[in-house]
Amino acid sequence: MLIHKLLCCPKKSRLFLRSVLKECTRAYDLEHSHVSRHFSRQYTTAAPEHVAYVSRSKNIFENLALEDWIYENGDLENKSYLLMWSNGPAVVTGLHQNTWMECNVARILAEKVDLARRKSGGGTVYHDTGNLNLSFIKSRRRYNRKENLELVKSALVSMWDIDLSINCREDLILDGFFKVSGTAAKLGGHRTYHHFTLLVDVDVERLATLLQSPMIGVKSKSTESVPANVRNLVVSAPSINIPSILQCVGDKFLHHNTPQGNCSIRHIDTITDSDFPGVSTKIEELKNWDWIFAKTPPFSIIKSYTKVIDGQKVDLDLNIDIVKGKIHKIKTNLTSGGQTAVSNDTHLQQYLVKLTDKPLKKQELSPFFQTLISLANSGYESVVLKSHVQWVLECIRKSLLSE
Repeated sequence: MLIHKLLCCPKKSRLFLRSVLKECTRAYDLEHSHVSRHFSRQYTTAAPEHVAYVSRSKNIFENLALEDWIYENGDLENKSYLLMWSNGPAVVTGLHQNTWMECNVARILAEKVDLARRKSGGGTVYHDTGNLNLSFIKSRRRYNRKENLELVKSALVSMWDIDLSINCREDLILDGFFKVSGTAAKLGGHRTYHHFTLLVDVDVERLATLLQSPMIGVKSKSTESVPANVRNLVVSAPSINIPSILQCVGDKFLHHNTPQGNCSIRHIDTITDSDFPGVSTKIEELKNWDWIFAKTPPFSIIKSYTKVIDGQKVDLDLNIDIVKGKIHKIKTNLTSGGQTAVSNDTHLQQYLVKLTDKPLKKQELSPFFQTLISLANSGYESVVLKSHVQWVLECIRKSLLSE
């Protein structure tokens, strides 16, 4: 009826439609203004103040502890932080990784290289003084991995003639093929950090050697590192060096999306409780064996061995369960000529029980196995049975110590 009246009176129709359009426009403007203010407040990546730190410590545990301290205590509501540092030789695994699967633990310890586990996910990396670590520590609403990577990429290409890109895994790629940076993050309720390495002039041969695990036959649900072809930035830009990168990336961050004027990179000479209360406790926690190794998700070592004993072929199937870095259970299946051999031998079962709850520490397991094998040498009258049990113990030792 209303439509009919409006059609019959074109003038009234125009006035009515004009008033309706005006009200609709006013309502839209109000709503749009409200949404814009809300979006700006909740999702902006700009912070009122940017703070750039460079740690002069070369100790991986100190630097990871400092990063975590800023993450927990920094004024992330009003500031965004960039922490940069280089370490002495170190291998660093991700939070959810199996340390033994990701690197050559025995060699790392023998060469006195630091072995650490960080509090973020991602894969295992090698650090030395030719590697630069960058950590963007921000509030959750300012968390933006791509923005951080773009900032570093932009800073580098503005200073050096290099071809850098960001792939779908959010790695920095050199010359369209070589990985020069891996990325990882930690997200809390309102706090985050996104950090990544930058291969400037790293010992790539040592990197390859230490990140090659000798442990095979492992069944695990832990996060596995993704292999990649790596290259140092210095190969494409011979003049590039870490001090220059610190300056250009630091300056870029300090003036990124913020109007602040006089500001400079701040250097941290020592990482102690006097400047960062409680940081020493964090350092000790990161050094602890339970954090580095026992944090590894449960896994199983599954191996098969064959040997001829007393003219008979003997097959051994092993299944060793590891929980919290310790031996949880060992299952053996020993057969000869299709018949079960000594798997149910009382002495063997006692030896296996003695191994329960032993941590995977070579310095402790090696002498312990020597003791068990010596016991087996004197615990049997049958030479054949003794040979079977000693061989089983030796296979377990090799499986656990990746020898």
